[in-house]
Amino acid sequence: MSRRKRKGSSPKFNKRERKPQSRTIQGTLYVRRNGGATLVVKEGDQEASYRVHARDTFTAMHRDEVEANAIVRPSTGRNRFSKEKSDRETGVKVKVQKVLTRARTQLTGTVFFDGSRYFVVPDDPRIPLNFNLNKKELKTLNPEPKVQDKVV
Repeated sequence: MSRRKRKGSSPKFNKRERKPQSRTIQGTLYVRRNGGATLVVKEGDQEASYRVHARDTFTAMHRDEVEANAIVRPSTGRNRFSKEKSDRETGVKVKVQKVLTRARTQLTGTVFFDGSRYFVVPDDPRIPLNFNLNKKELKTLNPEPKVQDKVV
């Protein structure tokens, strides 16, 4: 089997021009029901919004003020579904680094038991995390919450 040589250099394979650039941004995180989010950054009079994948939200919840790392990756200039060049020049990936201020200090939820541990499922569907409870901590509460009880 013979290998064919590529003619010329394609921007897809030119590594020097495709180095991603990163910067730190701060803004408000708006979480959707599926766990993904939108980060809204206010810079002077203008607002910029960035999409954040569910796995990149860290421990941030809806309406938290966060600090995030935005990685700007130059695109190849081609649309994935056609051979024409696209108008989109860059792709931005945003990953939350830390939570600056919490929007909520109290959450409501329902207590569940799965056979080995207790946990609270938040009532707000925009909070994708479940909170684990120790059996010792559960017994110190007065009155002791039972399964399917609402807690704050």
